[in-house]
Amino acid sequence: MEKLKVFISQPMSNLPKEDILKTRKEIEDFIVTEYSDKDIEFINTYFEGYNSKYEITENINIPLYYLAKTLSKLAEADLAIFLEGYEN
Repeated sequence: MEKLKVFISQPMSNLPKEDILKTRKEIEDFIVTEYSDKDIEFINTYFEGYNSKYEITENINIPLYYLAKTLSKLAEADLAIFLEGYEN
């Protein structure tokens, strides 16, 4: 079975973790159904501890830091899904 690495971009700003993960699960279920002939691997782009002092110890631009992390994950993907509002 062919492997398919999937990147999901979704709105996260000012949303509770539960809402983000619920939306993510819904789209993951849809993708698994639509690509049932593929071995799906979802690339995790929900970073626990956003703005956490444990991960970031330098004086840096935090939104830019996470954008860079996200773009590096996007580069691994075979398929990118952009949900409504992703640009926010």
